[in-house]
This record gives sequence, structure tokens and C-alpha cells, in this order.
Amino acid sequence: MRKLAIFAMVSGFLGIGIRYALDGRWEVAGGCLLAGVLWLFPSQRMVNQRAAISLLYLAGAGGAGVFMGYEPVWLLTHFVILLMAWDLDHFTRALYLFTAEPGEKDIWPPFYIHLKRLGIVAGIGWSLGMLALYIRISTSFAAALLLGLLVFFGLRGIVHFLGRGYASSAE
Repeated sequence: MRKLAIFAMVSGFLGIGIRYALDGRWEVAGGCLLAGVLWLFPSQRMVNQRAAISLLYLAGAGGAGVFMGYEPVWLLTHFVILLMAWDLDHFTRALYLFTAEPGEKDIWPPFYIHLKRLGIVAGIGWSLGMLALYIRISTSFAAALLLGLLVFFGLRGIVHFLGRGYASSAE
């Protein structure tokens, strides 16, 4: 489980860092490498802070890459990989925290279920990101605000519905 999270971390931060290195921006590429190393080897006290700081730096580097003219498909793909790595890192830490033995067989079924759901969410997110990159729709600010509110309340309803589903299955 942890190996999958590490693989996603390494491919995410190297993917963004290599793009900067190919352009000769070694300071940003080195920053991406440093952020990845800080994320890979966290201390016991600052596990969540280092992961969050690293993810924010890498997201900022990816966002800045869009303004520098880099391929948004490349950056979007690696950002989705970084989000998957962040989620897997937190999930495996929480899973090991609540199990007595790290090698227990009981931790594999929840991990597979989580991995399947994460894959679905990442695939949908990546697909919607690609649609947003290539489909241009002109709209007014009021329509965009209305769509944003619709998405917010729709996601809130989905989370509430799934929360009830988990609560009833836990009983």
C-alpha cells in the first residue's frame, strides 16, 4: 500500500520537475525535487504539515507552468497523480494507525475499496479537466456563479448521501 503511494508521489513531483528542468529552470526543478523529498521522508511530528506544504508548492509550480506556456495536459495529469498520492498517503497512515499489526490481512479489503473509488474519482476529475481545457463556452458571470452554486450543493448532497450510506452499512 505504501509503495503505491510512494510511486505516485515520485512520478508526480518528477513529472512536474522534469518539465521545468527541460526548460532550463533549475531552481524550480530543484524546488520540486526538494518538496518531493520532504514529502517522502517526513518526521513523525510533522507528517501532515510536510505533505500539505509539498503538495501546495507542487500545485503552485504546476499552476505557474500553465502561465509559462507548458502543456496543460502534462501538468493536469501530474497534478491528478499528486492528489492521488496525497490521498493514498493519508489513507495508508490512517489505516495503519487503526490496525494492531501492519501486516494484518484485514487491511487489504478496505484498501482495495478505497483504491477503486479513488480511481473512479481521479478518472472523472481528469476527464472533466480535459473537457475544461478544450471546450470553450462563453457565459456571463451570473451564469458561472449559478453553475458554481449548483455544483457546490450537488457535491454537498452527494457527500451527505454517501455519509448516510456508510453509517447504515457500519451497523
